[in-house]
Amino acid sequence: MKTNNNDLISVVVPIYNVEKYLNRCIDSILSQEYENIEIILVNDGSTDNSGKICDDYIKKDSRIKVIHKENGGLSDARNFGMEKAMGEYIAFIDSDDYIRKDYISTLYNMCITNKAEIAQCSFERITDSQTTNEIKVEKTIENMTGIEAIKNIFKEKYVEYTVAWNKLYKKSLFENIKYPKGKLHEDEATTYKLFYEAKKVSVTNEKLYYYYIRQNSITNEKFTLKKLDYIYELEEQLKFFKDRNEEDIYLEVYYRYSRSLLLFYFKCKTIENSEQIQNELYSKFKESVKFLKKRKEISIKRKLILQFGLKFPNLYIKFLKIIYNGG
Repeated sequence: MKTNNNDLISVVVPIYNVEKYLNRCIDSILSQEYENIEIILVNDGSTDNSGKICDDYIKKDSRIKVIHKENGGLSDARNFGMEKAMGEYIAFIDSDDYIRKDYISTLYNMCITNKAEIAQCSFERITDSQTTNEIKVEKTIENMTGIEAIKNIFKEKYVEYTVAWNKLYKKSLFENIKYPKGKLHEDEATTYKLFYEAKKVSVTNEKLYYYYIRQNSITNEKFTLKKLDYIYELEEQLKFFKDRNEEDIYLEVYYRYSRSLLLFYFKCKTIENSEQIQNELYSKFKESVKFLKKRKEISIKRKLILQFGLKFPNLYIKFLKIIYNGG
């Protein structure tokens, strides 16, 4: 694929104890068709051989930079990498994942051709029992405003529009936006803000990114109260869109918030001594149903679903688990 190779692109890779997968990740970046890149490996206090692997790669390619830092979590590592990034555009690759050789060239050309500040691709889920499967699909590219991209967060391709790692960004978008240190669900807390800053977003259905699912990954960990960060992130979104008079998006967030309150209420029942939090969540759920019930913009179907949740919460939670893929 032809590219003009004018712009430097920074690829930030946060790394923590992934010695088994790290070579695959870095090699896929080094194999990119688009060559004008800098690869910033952020070793976030790894206790295995990940740091040494990073240092070994410095000798293999001059485009690689390595940062060793104390463990601060995924958001902190991304922010650290951004501070050192010199590129006009920036991408984030998780260190146990890998990318197709035309990942950067395709997304970059989408940005240039369509004058977009963000380009996004689809992805393939990979497990230990699977091999990379490059499924040929009829390529489509859809251009939209940042507001339209935000609205897609509430549709069936929620994950694709929320995650950080299947996108190429104009680095200037991050001037006043950072990933929240020490928080889970950091993508939910950040991506919508980047979309809001962007005038245009270009989206392809091509699966250029391979997302590896590990048994011990954060998303597969047992539920803890720390995962309530998701509720708090939704509350921040509510304030964000209310302050900007984005009423339709505000109500979409509110509906998701309401469903999530009941879901997390039941999840908290598995945690000892969490009765106070359970009560707070259920109280917020009842208030949210009361609020949404009064809004004419909320469909009758949604209002009935929420009313069903109030009357038959145990049955409703089974419905929610299907929506959240068992989450």
